[in-house]
Amino acid sequence: MKSYFYVDERANRDGFLIRLDFSKFPNIYTTGSYNVLPAHLLGISYANYCRLCRDNFGAKVIGKNQLYPLVIFTSKAAALKVISFLNKKIEKGVKE
Repeated sequence: MKSYFYVDERANRDGFLIRLDFSKFPNIYTTGSYNVLPAHLLGISYANYCRLCRDNFGAKVIGKNQLYPLVIFTSKAAALKVISFLNKKIEKGVKE
């Protein structure tokens, strides 16, 4: 299975972010935030995606009252679990 997402350590080293590998999607474009793509893949709202990551994977959600709060994983292993699931979902969509 290809990896469409990867884990990126934050610059201040206080956690990990899930990022889209743009080399796999050179022509992708959005007027919003690419951080909402995982929520769209799962068929849920971005708010519910943030809650899912917080409640089930121990992530922190920062940016209260912002348009796009940021999901920060305190554990790389937890972020990799989410990525594994997301890669399976996107692989299914790419094949179709």
